Amino acid sequence: MKRAFVVGASGHAGSYLVPKLIEMGYEVHAVARGNRAPYTAEDPAWGKVIWHYMERRTAEGAAAVSALAAELAPQVLCDLISYTKEEMQHTLNPILEKPDLAKNMHVIQLGTVWVYGVKLFVPVTEDHPRNTDDGYGANKAIIERYLHSLAAEGKIKSTVIFPGHISGRGWVPINPQGNVNMQVYRDIREGKPIMIPDDGNHTLHHVHSADIADLIAVAIENPDKANGETFHATTERAVTLSGMAEMLYRHFGHVPKMEYVRMEKLKQVLSEYDYINTSRHLLFSSQCSMEKAKRMLGFVPKYNTLETILDCLNWQEENGNL
Repeated sequence: MKRAFVVGASGHAGSYLVPKLIEMGYEVHAVARGNRAPYTAEDPAWGKVIWHYMERRTAEGAAAVSALAAELAPQVLCDLISYTKEEMQHTLNPILEKPDLAKNMHVIQLGTVWVYGVKLFVPVTEDHPRNTDDGYGANKAIIERYLHSLAAEGKIKSTVIFPGHISGRGWVPINPQGNVNMQVYRDIREGKPIMIPDDGNHTLHHVHSADIADLIAVAIENPDKANGETFHATTERAVTLSGMAEMLYRHFGHVPKMEYVRMEKLKQVLSEYDYINTSRHLLFSSQCSMEKAKRMLGFVPKYNTLETILDCLNWQEENGNL
């Protein structure tokens, strides 16, 4: 049987990816830090998963994860949580010491569209320079270069996925204010006014976790086409803050009520966490193209922005959070 090894299996992307791999006929070994239930726990596929509970963030835990990966010799290794090249190396080094094993392994890594800082053109395509000065995005770009260099040398197969604002069950999607404050969604649902930063033309680019899982699945099924490649994972179109707010107001049967305010005013009324979150999302204003995934892999996202957000909000309401 084909075997897959998934690090970060119970997280937002893993919750959708693991059942997909089971559906594809893989024996799935799932690594997680604790026994938190995945967001798709009702899916019977989880009953077939082999769990390994390990703390990846410690030196001992990293060694244990890498040793297990080398022992299991999976055809597919999905790393959904590495934030630095060193973390990725901890997992791969024992595998690379076995060249016959490594060259037949397809490594899938989850990066971020925040590798792009100042946009030279929009929508951004995967050949855009990795020009961010954000630490998180810069580290993800380093991981990407590392994996693709190994693929170029024929040591492994590599595919890197750059998701937008990951959204799905259990997740609060980035709201039209650029943060994750649920009160913004409550106010929109009740037809109350909300504050929108600046002129409302900054952009967000969400992606449903189910679409991330589907894109990874397509890449796994087309290893020769996906090897050494990076693909965006977003909805087909980005959305402005104003556009997102208007869509939601009208969905809930209300006339949009947006007050446009400068960031200086927002800083006075938002919590420090929300203000920093908003500032970062406005700074990046992600707008990414999905053309490459369609052209090379035939992949088209199933969820648009409104569908993605509403699926998240329905889950939050079912769980008493909205």
